[in-house]
Amino acid sequence: MKKIALMIVAALTTATFVSCSDSDDEKPAIGITGVTVAPEGSAKAYNCVVDQTALTIENTKDSVDWDVIDATLTKTTVKATATIGGTVYVGTEVVGADGIVVDASAPVTLTVKDEIGQVKSYTLKVVKATTASGDDMLKKASTFNGMPTGIIDFDVAVFNNKFYAFVTSLNGENENYQLFSSENGLNWTEVAYKTDATGVNLPEGQTEYVIGGEGARLQVFNGKLYVLGGSRTMGKDKYGNEADIEDGWFGPAAYIPGWRSFSTSDGETFKCDTIGGKLTYANGYETKVKAMTYTFVNTAVLGNKLFVKGGYTYAYGMCQGARAYLTSTNGKDWEGVATTSADEECDVAIRTAECFFTFKNKLWSIGGFKSFLSADYMCNKIYSSADGVDWKYEGENTFIPNIMHAKVIATDDVVLLFGGETFDGENHALSNKVFRSTDCVNWEEVTAPASFDARRNAAGAALGNAAWIFGGFNTATTGNYAFPFGDADVKMTDTWVKLIK
Repeated sequence: MKKIALMIVAALTTATFVSCSDSDDEKPAIGITGVTVAPEGSAKAYNCVVDQTALTIENTKDSVDWDVIDATLTKTTVKATATIGGTVYVGTEVVGADGIVVDASAPVTLTVKDEIGQVKSYTLKVVKATTASGDDMLKKASTFNGMPTGIIDFDVAVFNNKFYAFVTSLNGENENYQLFSSENGLNWTEVAYKTDATGVNLPEGQTEYVIGGEGARLQVFNGKLYVLGGSRTMGKDKYGNEADIEDGWFGPAAYIPGWRSFSTSDGETFKCDTIGGKLTYANGYETKVKAMTYTFVNTAVLGNKLFVKGGYTYAYGMCQGARAYLTSTNGKDWEGVATTSADEECDVAIRTAECFFTFKNKLWSIGGFKSFLSADYMCNKIYSSADGVDWKYEGENTFIPNIMHAKVIATDDVVLLFGGETFDGENHALSNKVFRSTDCVNWEEVTAPASFDARRNAAGAALGNAAWIFGGFNTATTGNYAFPFGDADVKMTDTWVKLIK
């Protein structure tokens, strides 16, 4: 009797779902009842609201966190629940129990179909938070996942909507010059880059070459990613070529044999940009681009011009400030810049370790030092230039005087300055402060987590609504020229993000 009763209840339940009247034409309800979205690498899945009237699906009550990188939306896992008898599709692919990976950077159509041919389509839109519900600066990782040990220097840029990092590391007697890429800023994959050897004088039997070196810097210019400058003084490269060491006044000494410049349009194949390159000094004297023996240069782009500035070079058996200031329209031929200014004390052309960057169609110079490291030679005037030639005095740096080796990340509307090192003539001090400005003249300190350690020479870039900060050194510089790294320096490998607002 109990079994018969259960069968009757089941029959009545089915009849209720299929029909709510005596009409044989009544069809079962069909639709999507629940959806979750999880961008690639996300620690959580976000719940969506399904509007059965508008046929829209949005995570309006559970927005994707602000620090989730935009690029990961292109690989979002979508899971969907349909009414009984319904199957959800994206195009012709079934959304199974494990979900389906879609490009959710733009609206996605989810279609549900049942066994009797009913069809209903919904528009899925993934919403990302533009504000922080808690801290607006977060530590994302403690190590650079996928990168080698023994890192002595690296730089980061955003190219084709991905992070690229140029990394120099030591492995015994060998020095490695490697390129890595990442879509989320956390997981790095080495780029097996190729090189165009046309016109390059290579050792016998060698068909390709390595790019960059210690202090090489990344810059995007005219649709290409450039690797600019660098020295190779610490070990052999992967082809067995010896480090750049010569006989100095007091024994073996490091040197830079010439300018290193390489570029790629696709992030994989590099061309050497020094072949046939010409250097024209500000006084009109012309020579080969090889004369640009610089490393750790500052780089910036303004209009159709690429600029390199400051940097270091080896001379008399030691490394010292290079005082470089050159520009190029093609990444191959360079011209020295002769600066002008209404301020007779303008020292922009000879600064070292400054913040040199582009903001609101101007070049800016903040901090650094001139000549050699001394309290009297610290640069605390702020200058801007609309053409890179004529520099205007904008005010005094009173927010963090005597700063050098800080990292600036500039967006269309906001500039953020992270860390750096100060020097008062006797004491070196690393900074863990973060400053914000909308005009590069007036700065405010913003709250940074207590766990954000003081650092200098950090790498960083902006992507989406976040500024990304990668590592740096947690040791102060030494010597008369504050060279960026030495034998005792410790390289940090943490990754942070700061909401840009």
